[in-house]
Amino acid sequence: MGGPSIGVKIPEPTLTDLKKLYSEKKAAIIGAKIRIFTDKTLWNNNLPKPTAFAIVQRDKEQPTDPKETTTFTTDLTTLIGSNNFAIYKPYNLDKEQAYYDFTVTQSIKELVEGKNGVDVSNVDKYFKIDMGSFLSNSQTGSLVGVNYTARAYARDRAVFVGSKTTIPKDPNRVQLLVTYGTK
Repeated sequence: MGGPSIGVKIPEPTLTDLKKLYSEKKAAIIGAKIRIFTDKTLWNNNLPKPTAFAIVQRDKEQPTDPKETTTFTTDLTTLIGSNNFAIYKPYNLDKEQAYYDFTVTQSIKELVEGKNGVDVSNVDKYFKIDMGSFLSNSQTGSLVGVNYTARAYARDRAVFVGSKTTIPKDPNRVQLLVTYGTK
């Protein structure tokens, strides 16, 4: 996962399994997170772990129009003013291996359940995670936009464990954690 960004695509078999749970057992998604781990082998040093991230959703609007769009995640636009909502939560920043949970509940619900009764395609959709936080308007406090982050000023660096590691079923690979309830 080289470069300044991390791209996370939800595998189609995972979504198929979640859709099957939803249709057959009426499983309702209560929470969904993307968890990423720092690599404890390649990033074992005394440098501080990053604490500022921005996550956006990338997609191609129509198959006939291959223009890629970038938007805030549905979770961010829906829940930004809610108490106790966080785009991400860092854990174990003072330990050898830190990890971060990014909230994607509503975004995953839309992929599984559809949006306004319409099936949502996952073909060209992925999440992009950058270091550096979103910038906010100094007068209103609202976010300026998806393209305005503190990435250019962020000096934080880290190496993360990807999903295609040499260790089969590496417990620290990128993970989608879904909490659901059934009737």
